[in-house]
Amino acid sequence: MVLALATAVWHQWPRPSTSATAQPGKSAPSTAPLPAADPTRIDPCELARPAQAQLGLFGQPHVDAHVGNFDRCDVYIDPPNNSPELDIEFQLQLPNSSVSGPIRTDGLVNVEQNPFSDQECDSVVSRTSTHASAYAIAIGTKYTHGDGSGYDLCQLAEAAANADVTVLNSGRPLALRKDPPKSLANLNACNLLDASALTRIGAFVTSAASDFGNWGCAWDSAGDLSVKLRFDQGTFTPYGGHQTKIQSYPVSIEPDGDGGGPNCLVAIRYHLIAGTDQKYEMVDVIVDGSGSSTALCTPAKQLAEEAATHLPR
Repeated sequence: MVLALATAVWHQWPRPSTSATAQPGKSAPSTAPLPAADPTRIDPCELARPAQAQLGLFGQPHVDAHVGNFDRCDVYIDPPNNSPELDIEFQLQLPNSSVSGPIRTDGLVNVEQNPFSDQECDSVVSRTSTHASAYAIAIGTKYTHGDGSGYDLCQLAEAAANADVTVLNSGRPLALRKDPPKSLANLNACNLLDASALTRIGAFVTSAASDFGNWGCAWDSAGDLSVKLRFDQGTFTPYGGHQTKIQSYPVSIEPDGDGGGPNCLVAIRYHLIAGTDQKYEMVDVIVDGSGSSTALCTPAKQLAEEAATHLPR
């Protein structure tokens, strides 16, 4: 089992002001005062970089701004003495109202720390809020390539969380995202598939739920199938999946590619991220259901073809 740690930082934001949100044809401001910014516009690396100094006590840290969805930024640590690499993930997300551990208060922020259990250590840093613009910062710490030893992951996560607590208590401006006009970050994932496309594959939708920033969408169905679509960033690695093209976009089709199963993941390679070494924006379409995972790849590919028609050219 991989040693893992999850921390969440919750903070209240007032309803986004029009001055802090990009308007059509206009550029978003580079920074926004902490009380007025739309949290979906925040650069998540603004909450990862402050932790670098403290995390540097554990090894050489470096930031990766293009891994996972647009709500995420990771700090990787290369420990000395050839110890396994550590990955500290900072992810903006919707708040979770459940609290399971003891809480301490640090300024305007509450810190929930759960005891080490089953090779995991969970903690939550939160600011109580019922506001529509509330968000959470989840911090997950693990060994990048599997099991490891030699580090107290709870201590590592506490260092990262304390850095974010300092940022949230300071009220300093946070840099906002600077997404190119054709970036997937400007799209609503739920708009890439409509009811007719879902019905054609036998997914009779009863409800749809969007993720933080509208960068992911999940459709529940009265039938056998359920569908997810999410944006992703990183290297385009098929991991043994079948490769083809959909409307000129390179595509990977992978049975059980979303873990567990049965499911099928179709990944569309959208475009190269400027200034990176072969990192791409991607669209992942996942169909879950009964039967064989290979059979689920037929409706997954059909939905990927539909989604590709709505991508900016």
